[in-house]
Amino acid sequence: MRVRKIHLAWALVALALVVRIGFVRHFWTHPHPASILDSDGYTILAASVVERGEYALDKGIPSLDRPPLFPLFIAFFYLLVGVKPLIVLWLNTVLSTATCGMAYLLGRRLFSERAGLLALAFWAVYPYSIYYCGWAIRECFISLLVAIMLWCLLDWLEEPTFKRGAACGVVGGLIALTNPVALIFLGGAPFVFGLLIKRFRDAWKSVAVYFVVLGVLYSPWIIRNQITFGVPIVTNIHGGKQFFQGMLVPAEAFGTPEETRILETDPDYAHGTELMNAHKWVEANKWFNQSAWKWLFAHPLKYASIVAHRVIKLWRLVPYERVYSHDYRKIWWASALSDGLVIPLGLMGIVALRERWRELLPLYSLLAFWTTAYVLVFVVMRFRMPAMMAMILFAAAFIDKTLFSGRREPLHG
Repeated sequence: MRVRKIHLAWALVALALVVRIGFVRHFWTHPHPASILDSDGYTILAASVVERGEYALDKGIPSLDRPPLFPLFIAFFYLLVGVKPLIVLWLNTVLSTATCGMAYLLGRRLFSERAGLLALAFWAVYPYSIYYCGWAIRECFISLLVAIMLWCLLDWLEEPTFKRGAACGVVGGLIALTNPVALIFLGGAPFVFGLLIKRFRDAWKSVAVYFVVLGVLYSPWIIRNQITFGVPIVTNIHGGKQFFQGMLVPAEAFGTPEETRILETDPDYAHGTELMNAHKWVEANKWFNQSAWKWLFAHPLKYASIVAHRVIKLWRLVPYERVYSHDYRKIWWASALSDGLVIPLGLMGIVALRERWRELLPLYSLLAFWTTAYVLVFVVMRFRMPAMMAMILFAAAFIDKTLFSGRREPLHG
């Protein structure tokens, strides 16, 4: 029986890879604006590193647009095969398929063989984990890193040694270099562990090792910004811009002509945009942040309402009706039949498994801190993708607990 289930797991992984390769072939030939392939400029940054030895979207103008790890990851493969943006999509298929494997390993470790297979099956056919394989964006890359981080955090929580703290620091540093917003999760999770778990609180030296390793890995980005711009910028230029943009534009207006109208008629936003267009990154980031904080202090109750609406938006079951690369009706049905099932089941799992909160603390921490990080600043539904791993694991565990009374199977023998 055990052997057959391993075979089933491998069959699901193979299915996941085939589906993703098929989608990338479709997406590459699907008629859509060329800018969709690289809406965030990652391949341009990677090409600048390989071809000119600089980190820039525009020749000779150092960039603060994106954190460095994903562009450098792409640049490494550009060095091997040449500057071919299509390679990024094939890499996404491998990364997303590997994340399926992590879903299986995590579900098996935390719950049962059945839960692992269910989590693997969910991620294998999860529409957004397939869809973003067709984009040169970081979602597949960071989702795999976050899944690996969950595994490392489980190890660390089980036995908070120096070695395990360092391993978490390495993976955490890579996540931060991919998306600095994750620093809230990376800093908050160990704090919660120490606050709630006595053996972890007593292992403060291991926690110190974690933060030292994370800091050493992340510090080159800050040092580069200090040398290049004269300021030790921790994140990137879009942090301040999106923070302010999120204050001005209601959640339901994003991606509509109303968003454009609001931003174009706000003088503070217009000034910040002028600074960005002049490549005055530091001044622009400072201006956007100052404008956002000024607005927040002037409208604290409205900001609280915005945060509440962002929670709802981040965990919506279906996206707003907008102009997408594919027919909205198909996207709606794909979302309703995936998120419409997984998220409610995941929420029920969160409640049903509350008595095991100590050992599941990494999952709870990921959901709580990832949600908090974005609802305080800026929300787009795709930003929840890495946290969907925890939601899928809870959904799989709930099904296992409900249908099989949560009976754990021996993993060996």
